[in-house]
Amino acid sequence: MLNSTPLNDYIEECSDNFIWAFLMLELLNVIKNGKEEKILL
Repeated sequence: MLNSTPLNDYIEECSDNFIWAFLMLELLNVIKNGKEEKILL
């Protein structure tokens, strides 16, 4: 484990936020694609 320093905490927080943002974008893409497919059907 890395020592807990303000910098390490900041990096961990940023990486968590990046992961959540990525997941949200993926979810939005799936929803958007799903709606488009339903319209085509």
